[in-house]
Amino acid sequence: MKPFVGILVFGALLATVQGVLGNHLPQAFCPDLGMLLVLALGLIWRSAAAGLLLAVLLGYLSDFLSGSLMGQLALLRILVFGAARAVSRQLSLLGSLPLALFSIVITAVHGVALLLLTGLFSLEVPFETPEWMALFPQMVLNAIFVTPMVAAVRFIAAKLGDDESGRRALPITAKGFRP
Repeated sequence: MKPFVGILVFGALLATVQGVLGNHLPQAFCPDLGMLLVLALGLIWRSAAAGLLLAVLLGYLSDFLSGSLMGQLALLRILVFGAARAVSRQLSLLGSLPLALFSIVITAVHGVALLLLTGLFSLEVPFETPEWMALFPQMVLNAIFVTPMVAAVRFIAAKLGDDESGRRALPITAKGFRP
């Protein structure tokens, strides 16, 4: 329970920091800290249910603070969590380079989905050049910040209780093994 609350508080702090950064820097030059936090949760959190609940709560918090459509970022955070969880089960994302490449792909998909959802509900053309161009610097920034974010989530989960801090151990059976 303590790691859950700790990550939730950390997510609220990150949403506040991102709001302050958004007031002083152009949107293209602000990393999406909330999305990176949910991506890190998908990579290392053991319990799928608790991780999914965290992703939804962090998404609604981002919706509330950003003024976007309620539920829009929550839906996208669910998709980011699910994609990170599924990919981490199939591929090794232990190094900085695989994490950076994965975050670039997730940021691009997240950005396109955000533009499509916004265009769907606002009845505007979502594919304007300035909005697309804002994705490229953000993909680079997210690639830079993803490794420290994963390390921060591991640290918080480990310090507040080792319940959720690592991956599930692989079951190894000794059937048929002879020394």
